[in-house]
Parts: sequence; structure tokens; C-alpha cells
Amino acid sequence: MKYFLFLLICLNFKSSLAFDIIAHRGLPRLYPEHSILGLEEALKLKPDYVEPDIVLSKDKVAIVLHDTHLDTTSNVAQLFPDRKRKDGRYYAADFTFDELKKLNINHRIDLKTGKAVFPTRVPIANSKLKIPSLEDFLMIVSKFNQTNQTKIGVYPEIKAPEFHQKQKMDIVKIVHDQLLAFHKKDKLTPIILQCFDSKALKRIKKDLNSPFFLVQLVAENSWGESSTDYDKLKTEKGLKEMKQFVDGLGPWIPQLINKDGSPSEFLVLAKKLDFKIHPYTLRNDALPKGIKSEKQLLILLKDKLKVDGVFSDNTNTSIPLLKEL
Repeated sequence: MKYFLFLLICLNFKSSLAFDIIAHRGLPRLYPEHSILGLEEALKLKPDYVEPDIVLSKDKVAIVLHDTHLDTTSNVAQLFPDRKRKDGRYYAADFTFDELKKLNINHRIDLKTGKAVFPTRVPIANSKLKIPSLEDFLMIVSKFNQTNQTKIGVYPEIKAPEFHQKQKMDIVKIVHDQLLAFHKKDKLTPIILQCFDSKALKRIKKDLNSPFFLVQLVAENSWGESSTDYDKLKTEKGLKEMKQFVDGLGPWIPQLINKDGSPSEFLVLAKKLDFKIHPYTLRNDALPKGIKSEKQLLILLKDKLKVDGVFSDNTNTSIPLLKEL
């Protein structure tokens, strides 16, 4: 009996120290974001979760792509120069999946300069990497887990429900239905579903009766991510309302820290309400102001702010560093 109690204490202690590393868009520090190559290399490092962003093609195929547009991460302008909209951008919603499969993807570029957004991320010469479907992504994770007896979870983000609605596409239901179908086949792969749009999350919980752990991503109102009022959301009243239909929060790292390094009021309130907190994004080539190293940021997040994990662009360094802490 004493041994059993001791074992329970040890397990609870281990759980209390758990800190999730979420492979953000695969392994974009080394490989183009959301490429199958980046996903496969991230899986080898055995993070807790791998994260795909999801948008829809013209024929309503769920694809793994961070943006609703294509021009910052692919060669769409070279292959389809006449398919841009009046704003000069190329949108995934204007291309069938067969057309999208013709594109090659690359490290993110700045359209104004034509240069890499993250200069240290050297483009892969003559890349033939393609845009994957959500189905491709899920099958690769499932097969890896089965082969290696791991339980690496998937952490999809439904992108821009309001934009898709304007295109007469119900991305929320399409993605949720696909995840449900996958879950029926593979009950061992954990699923966390996230979105910036609070209305979409409320619908997923209340109307679609989702069985998944749901996370509200928290932006700044000035970014224009959705019509959600993030300033209101970060208040005690807003968080209490959110707690009725989501389980966790995905804040921007600077939202959690006061200028003196102490936890922000938002973070204190969120922890008081027992939200799981997974901030974004740890990039060792683009650290927050005042942070000198990835290790310093990990210590701040894990030991001082005591959040539950972090989205990382560089799981290849985050996981080894975490083991040292």
C-alpha cells in the first residue's frame, strides 16, 4: 500500500513537471514549413504534438498551409501568373487540389523584398516539396506512432473560418468531420483542435458536440486574425465566458510577460481558471525582446511563468535543451 501511494505521488510529480513541445508547422527552422519532409524530421525528434494549419482548396480539400494565400511560401506566381486576385495575392481557395499539387513550397519570403523572412533559414536548392493534404499529414503521424509505439498528438489549427465562409466553404465542419473520421480509426493519437475564431470554437463545442480538447488562440486585435475581440477575451469576464467551451489557450508569448519579467494579469487570470496554456512561438532565430537565448526563454516559460508547453519552430534544439532543465 505504501509503495502504491509512493508511486502515485511520483506519477503526479512527473505530471506536474510536464512541459509540452509542439512542433510548429513541422520543423521550419530547417525545412520549409508544413512540408512532409519537415513533418517526418520533426516526428523523429518525438515532440508531444505536431501542428498543421488547415485551409481549403477550391474543391474543398483540407490542405496543410499556414495562410489562405500561397505566394509567400510557394512558386505559384511563376506557375500561375494570371490567377492572382485584384489585391495581387494568390489564394488556395482559387485552386483545385490537383493544381496545388503542382506547386513547390519554400521557406517563407517577404513579398516586398523577395528575401527570406528568417534569413538564417537557407532555402533548399531546387525544392520539389509539395503542399500536403490533411489526410496525408494524419496518415504519416498515425503510421509513425504505430511503427514506433509512440503517442505523438496532432494539434491542427482551423484557419480563417470567416474568410472561408465568404468563399461559401464551411471549413469548420469539413475539418472537424475529417478529424472525427480519423479518430474513429486511430483512437491512440491525441487530438487538440485550435482556432483564433471564438465563434468557430463555440460552434465546434456546442453544435458539433466535439469530443476534442479545444484551444482558443489569442492574437492582438490589430492583427485582424478574426472578428474576435481579444482585448475583451483577456479580461476575467472574457476568460470565464471562454471557459464554457474551450479547455486551453494559445497566447502570443509577449502577452504573458510584464516589462519586469513577471507574469501578466492575463496569465494570472488564465491560470486561476485552470486553462491549459500553450503559447506561441519559440523561434531561436527570432527571440522575443530582452531574451538572449532559447534556453533562457524555456526557463522563463517552464519554471517562472509555469505554462504547460510551447509551440516551437525548432524542436531539434528545444527538446534537447528541455532535457537539460
